[in-house]
Amino acid sequence: MKNNLLYIMLTLLLFSSCRKDDIVDTNVNPPPAAEVFYEADIIGKVVDQDGNALENAIISNNGEEVMTDVNGLFRIKDLEMGANFGTFLEVGAEGYFESGYRIYAGGTYDRTIQITLVEKVVSGYVSGASGDKITLDGGLEIDFPANAFTANGTDYDGVVTVYAYHVDPSEEGYLDRAPGDLSGTDETGANYILESFGMVAVEMETADGQYVQLREGTTASLSVPVDDSLLGDAPALIPLWHFDEVLHKWVREGQAELINGSYVGQVSHFSWWNCDDFIDAASLCLQIFDGRYQGSLEGMIVELVSETAGISAGVTDIEGNVTGQVPANEVLQVIVYGICNEIVFSGSIGPYTGHDNKEVLPVVIQTVEIYSFGGTVFDCETMTVLSDAIVTIYAEGREYFAVTDQNGVYSIDLLICEEELDYVVSAFSLETTTQGSNTGTVSGAGVNLLDVNLCNEASFLVISDQDGNPIISETITVAAKVKPNEIIIWGSFAINGPLLGVQGTSVGTYPAAIEHQSISATASNCTVTLTKVESGIGGIIVGTIEGTNTLDNDQPFSGSFVANIVE
Repeated sequence: MKNNLLYIMLTLLLFSSCRKDDIVDTNVNPPPAAEVFYEADIIGKVVDQDGNALENAIISNNGEEVMTDVNGLFRIKDLEMGANFGTFLEVGAEGYFESGYRIYAGGTYDRTIQITLVEKVVSGYVSGASGDKITLDGGLEIDFPANAFTANGTDYDGVVTVYAYHVDPSEEGYLDRAPGDLSGTDETGANYILESFGMVAVEMETADGQYVQLREGTTASLSVPVDDSLLGDAPALIPLWHFDEVLHKWVREGQAELINGSYVGQVSHFSWWNCDDFIDAASLCLQIFDGRYQGSLEGMIVELVSETAGISAGVTDIEGNVTGQVPANEVLQVIVYGICNEIVFSGSIGPYTGHDNKEVLPVVIQTVEIYSFGGTVFDCETMTVLSDAIVTIYAEGREYFAVTDQNGVYSIDLLICEEELDYVVSAFSLETTTQGSNTGTVSGAGVNLLDVNLCNEASFLVISDQDGNPIISETITVAAKVKPNEIIIWGSFAINGPLLGVQGTSVGTYPAAIEHQSISATASNCTVTLTKVESGIGGIIVGTIEGTNTLDNDQPFSGSFVANIVE
């Protein structure tokens, strides 16, 4: 999954997966160079920049759309994907910048992705008649001239609401928050790998929500700060690239000058802009093959070091593959890390030109075991099997996905470091909007048979401030444990997720305490009303919460939750 990448990079090599069989003929217009297409199912999740699942996000490709459920999950069946240039999924949600994900081809096996959307927050207001400058806390500046706007094709001189977001490439995981990947093109149709020194998303609206753009023949000044850690490599002049919503690539348009630690340039329209150096690209597929198990390895971190493009990394898919664009005509250093963070391969590869380059890297993994999970997913009311249910296993801080077949059966193989494995198995039906879970500890290899009954409404924990702004929005496997005198509720798949303790175990109102990086309250200033308590594993806890947030000057908050009892 994209969120599992080791982001220690200056630029991302466009890794995904690769195979040369299961080719699907297609009538899609190909890119300028020859393309090979494959067909596979996609299991995906859409989250915001804090990792919270987004419901009702729309994912589209070639006019076909799917929507995320309450857990942020979606599935696309039989998606045609390009091997060399990939296939782009457009992603949008109300209140968020438009974005997307470029996925590269493999075989006909399911694959999993995670897509991040950035929330649109008002950055300032500009008079259409007089213009003004918008400045963000990090130093991003946009200078709008007078009489520069249009709305619905006519000149607009009223108040313009500006939403702007700066993506700093020195930050970990920066590319998650940007559309597509760092593949670019120009007026000649050439393909490049980009090295970003700063990205910007900008959208503008009238007071009643109409879309605003710059008037033809007008430009605005864009000043993008460059982090101190990148200044040593920053050229004095750099091309500007905008993200083209038709080509789904970064397209070269204009240039910017490095002035006092920021790139300053003129832009004629707004969407996403990128300050990037560039190099020629070649396509490469790497397969990691293990001699101990005589098979391919999923979840290996593959790190490439390029003298021109810096360090990048990707994670192998179910067939041990990563693929995408790499610097052309250059010897690359490659390091492969195992699941337990040990180095299992180190050496040189390349140089490469053109497309369809493939390398097989043999490794020997000594520190892990394979744990196999399988079972059947049922609807608990009718006890009928559920096909096309999404199954997740959360173990050792990682999340694995599978889909049930026509008999409701799933199977997942995990490479595990610890002998005693704590796991949470959850299943979700996108059609019935129900879910269930199973939890426990296993030791030793072999097949662990774990059936899951989908009885409950989808779990969530949502808390908002007094103005209705979300503080917490956990919508995937909010779990509960019932103790003799209290109930503990937590967002089990969140990093530093919320923890809620309720001093009661039956329907009623009780003192409570909550801890999270964004909210804190104790039993003296927080209460929970339990409206439904079902006992036993598989039951649900339903309630509401009210209190004051000690992390926000004791401002009031309120919320509600549905949690699954897992043990």
